[in-house]
Amino acid sequence: MKLSYSTHKPFEIENGKLNVVATNNQVVYRDLILGLKGQSDLLKVFDDDLNFTEINKSFDWAGDLMIQQNINKKYIPIILKKMFTTMPDQQRNRIHEATTSLDNAIQESLYLADLPVKVTYDFDLKKALKFTDTHLNQETLDDPYDIIT
Repeated sequence: MKLSYSTHKPFEIENGKLNVVATNNQVVYRDLILGLKGQSDLLKVFDDDLNFTEINKSFDWAGDLMIQQNINKKYIPIILKKMFTTMPDQQRNRIHEATTSLDNAIQESLYLADLPVKVTYDFDLKKALKFTDTHLNQETLDDPYDIIT
């Protein structure tokens, strides 16, 4: 796929991979952001056969990761879904055992309160992870610098 910025030579974008575009020019930066949001015609995308494609169908524009606020909402469900499909059975069993133990401790506390309340565990790992507030580390999002070798 090729990304073309008006009056500049197009450059290659690899499909299915994280691509980083950097510039020191504020005007180019603004034009890139507006183009990726579909609000400017200065940015064009072409497939390998040089056919024009729509930007919103070609890119998953996350925004500027330093200021973007909804990264968790957008990507955590995708990350968790992939995690569930590749999780080994041994790890699933450990999570089920830990959740059952938590449910039993809560149920014991409810018995002491002498209330007709029951705790039921339905073996739904998604609910267990939601309960633990699984999220991307905010410190990493606030300071994403790293050296990748």
